[in-house]
Amino acid sequence: MTKTQAWIRSFRLRTLPLSSAGAILGAGLAFRDGNFSWFIAILCLVTVLLLQILANMANDLGDAEKGTDNEYRAGPLRSVQSGIISPKEMRIGIVICIIMILASGLSLLFYSFNTINYAFIGILLLGLAGIGAAIKYTVGRKAYGYYGLGDLFVFFFFGWIPVCIAYIVQTVDWNWEILLPGLTVGLLSVAVLNLNNLRDFKNDKLCNKKTLVVNIGVYNSKIYHTILLGMALLSAVFYTILTYQCTYQLLYLLVFIPLTIHLIRVWKTKQIKDLDPELKKVALSTVFLVVLWITGFALC
Repeated sequence: MTKTQAWIRSFRLRTLPLSSAGAILGAGLAFRDGNFSWFIAILCLVTVLLLQILANMANDLGDAEKGTDNEYRAGPLRSVQSGIISPKEMRIGIVICIIMILASGLSLLFYSFNTINYAFIGILLLGLAGIGAAIKYTVGRKAYGYYGLGDLFVFFFFGWIPVCIAYIVQTVDWNWEILLPGLTVGLLSVAVLNLNNLRDFKNDKLCNKKTLVVNIGVYNSKIYHTILLGMALLSAVFYTILTYQCTYQLLYLLVFIPLTIHLIRVWKTKQIKDLDPELKKVALSTVFLVVLWITGFALC
């Protein structure tokens, strides 16, 4: 693996579609309400993707320094773990990524609001919190990912926060109803993290990384996974009932067919390391759900 390949691997490009789902859905909800700008949508998406890349780079660094990335880990070889990228080089990369996030995020806010108001400041603070959360997931002595809090942070920063921010920067307005689709995307994103932690259960337990799966066990984590998918469906259906206009709004229900098949496989899988392919399925299903949701809005 060359240095360039190692850097690209540290970005973990396969995680980007899921991280974009919330921002795309928020823009789609704004489009439904008659407010949409392609420029704002692109700036918002770029900022979200950079935040995800930052989280991935920081995770690469943090897990390598704590020894969690080792020969027993079930996932792919990480960049710092391989030795091709040094911890110092990764820290420099993280700083560069933060600068790019600030440039993109501030451009988005100034273009959207044209002034510094309460909404501007509120979203800026959430953005700064997002940068901190991306880094502190595995980096540092008090990394929250090692204390079972990863699920909570993923829910907010993949669900409610990106959906709401993407909606507000488009409409410069607020609508309580968008919390329901934000809830759906957030729960499905947590389901992806839960699968990741199920796959890494043995190594995480060995390295004292106290993820929620390590804390509650494999069987209870499968129950938890079932609840996540069930609540995601219920929140989506409830939102549809509140905003129903035509049958095209039900297109997203098609996604729950492969998700049901996925859930059956999760329960039938005995070797938890074999759950790795299921991560991609849930992540892509979440993206397709968002696409079908927005398509339904457009057709109605």
